[in-house]
Amino acid sequence: MVYNDGLNKMPFSPFYNYDSSDSIDDDYFYMQSLIPESMSCIEDAITSECDKLEYEGSYMFDEYPDKLRMFETAHRVSKKPGCNNIDEGIILALLANEMLHRRRRHRCRRNWDRKCYY
Repeated sequence: MVYNDGLNKMPFSPFYNYDSSDSIDDDYFYMQSLIPESMSCIEDAITSECDKLEYEGSYMFDEYPDKLRMFETAHRVSKKPGCNNIDEGIILALLANEMLHRRRRHRCRRNWDRKCYY
């Protein structure tokens, strides 16, 4: 569809000039590489918890994930060895970020027949 005001022709698309999901993935992995070594325990624990939650019907993929379950997951991560000196608020923020990435990836996989933009 093209928007035509008589002077300018511009593609009418909500995704006009946005990055593809591939470049978003590249950005995500680069930002993950910037996490300090002292936080690697937390990142590994969050990744393993999210791996356990990555199944169809998981609360992670609900339209509005349950806040209480996210707090419980963050609390479980904080109890892992080497992670007990870290504030649960930081863990919750990192968990939310990881869940956001996986939710986007999950949506793209579900709609595999078209290029997924975010």
